[in-house]
Amino acid sequence: CSKDLDAKAFNKAIFEIAEEYKLNDSVFAHGAQYGDNKNKYWQACDLFVFPTYYHNESFPMVLLEAMQQKKACISTNEGGIPEIIIPDQTGYLIPKQDHVSLANKISYLIDHQDLCAQMGKNGLIRYNQLFTLQKFEENFVSIIKDCLK
Repeated sequence: CSKDLDAKAFNKAIFEIAEEYKLNDSVFAHGAQYGDNKNKYWQACDLFVFPTYYHNESFPMVLLEAMQQKKACISTNEGGIPEIIIPDQTGYLIPKQDHVSLANKISYLIDHQDLCAQMGKNGLIRYNQLFTLQKFEENFVSIIKDCLK
């Protein structure tokens, strides 16, 4: 889909593709979710897929949120994403716009639920070690101290 699509047009495009491939009963676009309602979606999913190829993608917080929820992540090697996902440990990195690799990795994790769950646990450990607010504050203070030396 074009990066110029707004949310309404994007949803329409998704539903048209789903209809074309007879996936209407399997493909859903729920839109933005918040609070307890968003938590219900996190609890209901097994893994998180973020196949971005947006050239200005820098450090998508949604991947950190997925790791915090113990979800294995599949994404691309765009921007700072390789600093978030450790291939074969917390999820997979796929080439941008490679739908075959994407489908293969999703299918593999669906067929290997134990591995998917372990990647989710590894992701939570990585999140707690590197990406909490406390870690951000510690790193920020360290940088400021280094600059003042």
